[in-house]
Amino acid sequence: MAIIRDASILNNKTHKNKYAIVVYLDDTEKCKDEFSWLWKSWLMWDINKKWDLIVFVNPTCEDEIKEKYMVDGLVIIPQVPMQSLNSFWKDYKFVNSFGMFRDNVLEKFSDYTHLLKTDCDVFLSPGFKYHSPETYIQIGHGQHVHHSLDNKIIDDIQNKLNSVRDVFQLKDRRIRNVGASFMADANRVISATRAHFTITEHLLKHGWKEGDMGNWPGWFKGVASMYAIELVVNHYCAPLNVQQNRIDMYCGPAQIQLSDLKYHAWQQHEQDFDKTQWFIEKEIKKIKNGPERDASAKKYLRESKFCSDVQFTKFPKTAGKYCLMIANHDIEHLKKMAKLFTFNF
Repeated sequence: MAIIRDASILNNKTHKNKYAIVVYLDDTEKCKDEFSWLWKSWLMWDINKKWDLIVFVNPTCEDEIKEKYMVDGLVIIPQVPMQSLNSFWKDYKFVNSFGMFRDNVLEKFSDYTHLLKTDCDVFLSPGFKYHSPETYIQIGHGQHVHHSLDNKIIDDIQNKLNSVRDVFQLKDRRIRNVGASFMADANRVISATRAHFTITEHLLKHGWKEGDMGNWPGWFKGVASMYAIELVVNHYCAPLNVQQNRIDMYCGPAQIQLSDLKYHAWQQHEQDFDKTQWFIEKEIKKIKNGPERDASAKKYLRESKFCSDVQFTKFPKTAGKYCLMIANHDIEHLKKMAKLFTFNF
């Protein structure tokens, strides 16, 4: 599954678009694989002609990322992950994905009118290339306060969030289960993401007693950043200007729609693309190239049919198989497949 770069793209002159997608890429094999999914889906639809892809990258893998992925429209900004920079965050790795807008880099965004701040484990959809970000603010979807919960649990979470609103004098517009992805005008995205950082820090310091993580699916320290982004979005965005669920669609059996903007590889079992299984298979395959293992492991390798081995010669109809196709193929093949795509199913 090697990444093969399109030579015609590499020969283009560098330019800067007025829109940009922003992610943080840490130096882990898993994160780099996930970034390749975003990168390939960005290129296969020529989205790089309209949107730059800005990747804040751990300096320890900067050269590797430049070597593998440098194409027209890619902007690489080396930045030490917040988790390593500040000991307060050492046990909260999620901070790396929203701790990037520091004072020394803000000038790099002065020419962009709109930004999409997202995670790496996403796949841009065929419909993304047709989207104009000036129409609505797009927010992601989370599951941290699910409607199926007991009302007492929901009320307890909302009461705790209201206490934080009081501290920061934040508005509540009753937008619920907000995800981490956020597409809006550049100033709003930068301000909201920096507020996301500040409020997450406050929650981790004051939301739970020392040594207490809380209890999922109730008030739980592990999703502090999800509580924080919900507080922030409610303050910065009016409901009439917001659309939810278009930029965090599931990699599941639903058919691809023009209204879909991107698919998020959630940590959940999906029928067509399960990223957890995909990564497990990748680790299992290392046995083939590793030291001798026991007979049962070798037998498993011979008999297993891996989703990561599935090859596509026709364009898939479902979101999940679309994501699997991108994960399994290089950019040259994906560009050929893009020519076969139509919304007329």
